[in-house]
Amino acid sequence: MSKTRMNTAMTRRALLARLSGWSAVALAAGAAWTGGQGFTPARAQELNFLRIGTGRTSGAYFPVGGLIGTLVSNPPGSRPCDRGGSCGVPGVIAVAQSTGGSVDNLAGLGSGQLDLAICQADVAYGAYRGVAEGEGVGVPAFDGLRAIGTLYRESLHLVARADSGITGLQNIAGKRVSLGDVGSGTLVSTRLLLETMGLGEAGVQANYDQPNIAADKVARGELDAFFFFGGAPVALVSELRQRVDVSVLPVEGEGVERLAQSSPYLTIGLIETGLYDNPLPIPTLQVGAVLVTTLKMDDALVKALTAALWAPQNRILFEQGPPQTRLANALAATQGHAVPLHPGALRYYRSVGILGRSGPMTP
Repeated sequence: MSKTRMNTAMTRRALLARLSGWSAVALAAGAAWTGGQGFTPARAQELNFLRIGTGRTSGAYFPVGGLIGTLVSNPPGSRPCDRGGSCGVPGVIAVAQSTGGSVDNLAGLGSGQLDLAICQADVAYGAYRGVAEGEGVGVPAFDGLRAIGTLYRESLHLVARADSGITGLQNIAGKRVSLGDVGSGTLVSTRLLLETMGLGEAGVQANYDQPNIAADKVARGELDAFFFFGGAPVALVSELRQRVDVSVLPVEGEGVERLAQSSPYLTIGLIETGLYDNPLPIPTLQVGAVLVTTLKMDDALVKALTAALWAPQNRILFEQGPPQTRLANALAATQGHAVPLHPGALRYYRSVGILGRSGPMTP
């Protein structure tokens, strides 16, 4: 595991006393939110340090994890939420920790080295069901995995040099391609994709690089292309386009359709027009990025964390934060989470009327 890093890019500003344009669901959530949602530290001034597993610092998970840490933290001495201060959970200090990605995060949760983590929904689903490891993609079985909510949707980016001869999946065979970093959800998904296409890893000159290293290799001409799952627009991809002539290519075809049909949480979607100067939407695979924890975490604490995450006063921090999460909201959080909601999160969503008394408890 990489060393814990505190995300210092996000600084808390004076929050708006009143937000306009909120839906009835958001207003209900605001009425129910009371700052700690019933969670009280055992002793006054007691600190509760939480480690959030994210991804490489060059990807989206790390700044998103930093934002989550900001939203849920409330160390002793913080100014009250209703006076423009912290709306987090009393006594909680949460920090984003850089990791290899989804698979690393599940391992960290299982070993107790992490308390919360961001994970691709399809990887979380495979681990919870205990099926992915048997398929050789390296995801450990994890029936104690539980969701707090879906944060946003990620798109599979196939980024290729203009002089590589690659125009899509149909001519990727034999090319020098990074399939994703070891420990990442990208690698899990691209392995499944290549197998479904009938190509397999042996059908390409496979590399297994961190996203920033893959981008550098493409820029130097050492790689023809790389795959990366991320919420568009991915800063790494946008920056690479300023260095070398590359394109974000469609991920489509019969193999993609078969994979989407066989995997409950991989879907076919579009990267919007203009995000990479693309004149038309780019079809590709998409998956939810889910905030997860384990059944071992206290129910009252998880309810309080969920309430703090979606506190209406925090809306402005979502809007000013990473572009991937600017549309994140409590209603969307209850959809596509792939594994059962943690009982504490379920209690929160029920308390504000987003979910009925009957569930859902299972994905």
